[in-house]
Amino acid sequence: VLGDISRELVTVHGQSEQLRLATSANQRRALDTFGGSAMTDLLAHWQSAWAKEKECREALAEFDARARDAARQRLAWEALVSKVDEVSPVIGEDDALKNEARRLEGTEALYRGLSEAAAWLSGSDNVEQSVLGGIGVARESLRPIEEDPEIAELVGRIESAEAELSDIAGTLSDIAAHSEADPERLFEIYERRQALSGLRKSLGMDIDEAVAAAEEARENLAALDDPETARARLQGDLADAEKQSGIAAKALSRAR
Repeated sequence: VLGDISRELVTVHGQSEQLRLATSANQRRALDTFGGSAMTDLLAHWQSAWAKEKECREALAEFDARARDAARQRLAWEALVSKVDEVSPVIGEDDALKNEARRLEGTEALYRGLSEAAAWLSGSDNVEQSVLGGIGVARESLRPIEEDPEIAELVGRIESAEAELSDIAGTLSDIAAHSEADPERLFEIYERRQALSGLRKSLGMDIDEAVAAAEEARENLAALDDPETARARLQGDLADAEKQSGIAAKALSRAR
């Protein structure tokens, strides 16, 4: 090795100066120079073909190294998607179930509150004077004097308030009518929330984050090329480059 290096760094001038031509590299250099432009072109062509072969060989080696990392990453993404798909959560689902469970757990109190509120607004057997009834009386009291523009405006505002309160009363009554106890549904909610909780603990992230992470993992998996097809393509490129490099090398050898 030291001999090879020293030949590039030190030239000993003397009676044996011509011994520098004993090295094969210098012999080739002298021969190619003697061959003129035709030899220079063949040499340049071979150097380009060899550089292409080297590039393809390095690309295949780099792909093999990256493929090992990609395989590990693929397994991690597939495991994440599998865990999430097993539960199939929906963004915002846990909060919605929590609110529904709370409503079902307090059905009796809920029904009583809704019914009483609706009764006070629109009237019932237990309410002698409802809010809407009082508003109606107030509105009718102003009818004889509503020719006055200011009074007419007030009557319009009362009618608007009456319509709004009437709508609220109807909504309250509708919710109360659908607030019957449903133990089977409550049990389903408990089971579903337990599954969501298990997923949360398993992944170490909340449900919304898990859904987003799984979607990102799916996109990454879809973006991955088929490794066997990609490697076959790189091997084909290398084979073509080796062939061209061999042809160029033979042509250069013949010319030399």
